[in-house]
Amino acid sequence: MKSIIILVSSVLIVSVCFAQKISADMVPVPVKSGFINKYPSITKIVWEKEKGNYEANFKMNKKEFEATFDSTGNWIKTAMEIEVSDLPLFIVTAVNNEFADAKIKEAAKGEFAGNKTYFEVNIKVGRLHYQIELTPDGKIFSKEQLKDY
Repeated sequence: MKSIIILVSSVLIVSVCFAQKISADMVPVPVKSGFINKYPSITKIVWEKEKGNYEANFKMNKKEFEATFDSTGNWIKTAMEIEVSDLPLFIVTAVNNEFADAKIKEAAKGEFAGNKTYFEVNIKVGRLHYQIELTPDGKIFSKEQLKDY
């Protein structure tokens, strides 16, 4: 019983350390200003804080978006959900080359500052979940095991 309590407590602590929903009044004014400058027509936002950055989750044109800003309000990146079936074949191939038994669960197409496009996929390999970011030509530049998926 003691080990179950420790395990459950550990899982809760780990999930809180990654992405935390926060209320709008906890978002610094420069971050809110940066968001308003980038997306002036969006008013319904769910904020999260992850790794020191602020993520604004919102809908636009019936699609889910996630825009990331640093603590001074500088825009870092935005990702828009896409259907897994809309991923370019070379992205799917790159994922399958890296993870032979991967099942792509979610996909997004994103943009970094400077008009740099990227793709993001959440995959499941056995019992493990990963978030992978790839360049448009299929090169993996970020791979992170997700603990709270």
